[in-house]
Amino acid sequence: MVAKKTPNSMSKDIFIWILVSVLAVACSYFLYSFDEKYGVFRVLLSLALFGGLSFISTYTSQGLQLSSFLQTSYSEMRLVVWPSKEEVSRLSVVIVISVIVVSLLLWFLDSTLTRIFSFFLGQ
Repeated sequence: MVAKKTPNSMSKDIFIWILVSVLAVACSYFLYSFDEKYGVFRVLLSLALFGGLSFISTYTSQGLQLSSFLQTSYSEMRLVVWPSKEEVSRLSVVIVISVIVVSLLLWFLDSTLTRIFSFFLGQ
């Protein structure tokens, strides 16, 4: 989906991005003015401000495209047929056994080749 940009939407996008940038700089200054003992509040406030700035930026044309993409992705994820717990555990056992067998084969091959080359090199 490609959104057509009109001069009105471009000016709106520019205004919103400038607003987001100014708010991000102001919030960064405000957050670092806290003492170290309020570190937990700084983190929580940072997360809240990041969420707020992300929400504001969704009103741009890029934000609307991202929102549409995420909604489409979520609807596609709901269509996926996920394996059952038993199937996952069975396949995990098969993978672990396969890894063990291949590693033992590689160990045997490495040991055999090391002994052969040691014999021929006289070591």
